[in-house]
Amino acid sequence: MKNPKRRLKERASRKVRNKPHGKSRIKPGRELPGRPLPAGPFPVTFILALSLLLVIASNCTAGVQKTTLGYEFSYEDAGAASVSLAGSFNNWSTTANPMARDSKGVWRATLSLDPGKYEYKFVVNGSAWLADPDNPVVVGDYGNSQIEVDSQGNIIEKPTERKFSNTTLGSRVAINGYFRATYPTQSEVSGDKRLRLQRPDHEFDMDLNIRASDNINGSARVQFDTGTGVIQETPGKFYSGHLDLLASISDMKGYYNEEDLSFDDPLEIVGHQDLQGTIRVEQLDYGRGTQGAIFKASGMGADLTTLYTNIYDFDRFNNPAIYDNTDTDFMAARLTKELKPEQIRVGLSWLRIQNGWWVDFVSGANHSADIDSFKRVTGSVSDWFEMGTADQTFAGDVRLMLPKEFRCSVEYGYWTWNASWDVGNRERLEGTNAVNGAIDIPVGKDSGHRIKALLEKHLGDKLSCSISHEIQRYKGMGAGELYVDFRRSLVTDPIVNQFTGINATPGFAIAEFPPLPERKNDITELDLSFDVGRLSGILEVDRARVERDYSLVTSVSPVAPSIETDERWRIAPGFSLDLLDGRLTLALDYEYIQNNPRGQFFSSFPVSDEIYGPSFYDTRELIVSGKLGLTQRTAAIWDVRRMVYAANEEQAPSPQDSYVSPYVAFVYNPSPSIQLRLGYQVDPTYYKDAPVEGRGNGRQIWRNMYMWANGVDMFAAERALSDVTMFTLMGVISF
Repeated sequence: MKNPKRRLKERASRKVRNKPHGKSRIKPGRELPGRPLPAGPFPVTFILALSLLLVIASNCTAGVQKTTLGYEFSYEDAGAASVSLAGSFNNWSTTANPMARDSKGVWRATLSLDPGKYEYKFVVNGSAWLADPDNPVVVGDYGNSQIEVDSQGNIIEKPTERKFSNTTLGSRVAINGYFRATYPTQSEVSGDKRLRLQRPDHEFDMDLNIRASDNINGSARVQFDTGTGVIQETPGKFYSGHLDLLASISDMKGYYNEEDLSFDDPLEIVGHQDLQGTIRVEQLDYGRGTQGAIFKASGMGADLTTLYTNIYDFDRFNNPAIYDNTDTDFMAARLTKELKPEQIRVGLSWLRIQNGWWVDFVSGANHSADIDSFKRVTGSVSDWFEMGTADQTFAGDVRLMLPKEFRCSVEYGYWTWNASWDVGNRERLEGTNAVNGAIDIPVGKDSGHRIKALLEKHLGDKLSCSISHEIQRYKGMGAGELYVDFRRSLVTDPIVNQFTGINATPGFAIAEFPPLPERKNDITELDLSFDVGRLSGILEVDRARVERDYSLVTSVSPVAPSIETDERWRIAPGFSLDLLDGRLTLALDYEYIQNNPRGQFFSSFPVSDEIYGPSFYDTRELIVSGKLGLTQRTAAIWDVRRMVYAANEEQAPSPQDSYVSPYVAFVYNPSPSIQLRLGYQVDPTYYKDAPVEGRGNGRQIWRNMYMWANGVDMFAAERALSDVTMFTLMGVISF
């Protein structure tokens, strides 16, 4: 069952410039341009795509079948000079059973076999040993194909076996991927009302999957995209991959840029990520924009999961001008144990997010009173200092099965945050060389508690409901302390001090902010879903109340009044209906958000970002979508969105009452692996950094890109989304 949107929590945390509740909203990685290939976009991409399709199209076929003369082994390869059959039935001889070629390029050999199991391979051109690409049963360290003959002389079929390989490269190798071509035309280009072809985008993604043995498997994806980087070049990059080592009680996985893990604790401290700009919850696993290792082990009735990763792209959907290769270390662990099977389970969770940001004090661009004081007192000669931050959560939970199949979960978490100058580059001597040494200059610290109770009820697949309440209490910081973070949002917080050129990287900056106030947050969530025949639906109701007490930090914060409150309600029903034997699908999603900000904080520092809008606006969003099958191969789809902003404060400017953005498309599927689509207006589906079918934040990405490119606010972006005229032709080939 999906949990409600986390926007309320996110909103509460962003207003105080951190995420004190410990939930990581780390987004999967934005596309980073790789090293360009030394060729223009069209030749490289099309040659690679065509070559791969030709390889797959010419895949050799093979198989074993029982005939009146015995058991016929066949292998199709018109380009082979010779093929022989080697196996356990002929002591793996390459000459005992040569195969004969027919006029269609199919090589055949017929053998008499007694009941039993037999391993075999095809030997092509005397040297290439290939498993049977049409036999899913592969055994042993060498990847041999295997058949089994029963006492009646029949070949035993194993319907549960799924063929892994789809190429003649080997029985343990599979190649998958897709090629997507997108041709958008758009009006409103630099004030020109005419439709003009925008930059075409040709994306080629190829997955190489290898099953080295029953215990070792891996995957690697390479990507070429003409829609990014310099238009004369095609950026090619290693996009994602993993290596998985399986043992009887453990599993070790090393990965790069893959969505791999979510913890199942009530506080959801790892994973359960939600896309911005959508109504329904996606609950994506953690992993995009990161690289690291995951270790899982089981024993003595307990399960252990550990995670150690590094973040190279903190938010793949933010402004590309914001440098967010933060080199953040993300570590987590979860231990669970069933005290009474299916009745009582306990768990322990830990999360630590830490940064080590080196700041240059040589160039004169950065200044810090703390560093100046430290150098005067200690005589330090260091000219580079590391700002270290650590965000840490320890939590414990228990889950109980109650009568009537109710399930109750409770979790308590203790959160801490601290920042300090912790290393200087010339603090001690090794021989005659000055090297890094530890220092301790406190900058700020905070701590708090989280308690969440969750009650769930499931009636099979027909009905699910849950209600939860979370209490967050944070101590806040002293008047002389500062909060440190990198600039990753558009929240208009005052900056006390900013440092640039972090880690010797131009464009990477961190900042010191006013101290965080004492905070009291209460969050209640109700989630209901049902599926009754042709009708399914969800209902999400969330309430969050945030209270901030500035009485301890009045020296740098608003002074009247000292207590600020913000209450936000969110109601989001959604329905889906199937008609005409599945040919017609209708869906409706609605989201209402009501904000009730009170206090000087909001008028002094109004929050205005591209995700949630100003705090003094209520929003109502309605999306009506559907699909109608016209013929067996064609369909029409539509997705119409209406967005309304309503000011709830007198000082708030009144925006346009509503914004409407429709999308309609004609879809043609000549085969299951090929789709052509002609669409009108902005596609609500976004296809970058997503599965081949895309994800539903297309309009959000379009609005953000419009704001970044034109330097306007979100109301101007909404207006542009409503006024734009766009036609897009898209073709996709999957393999």
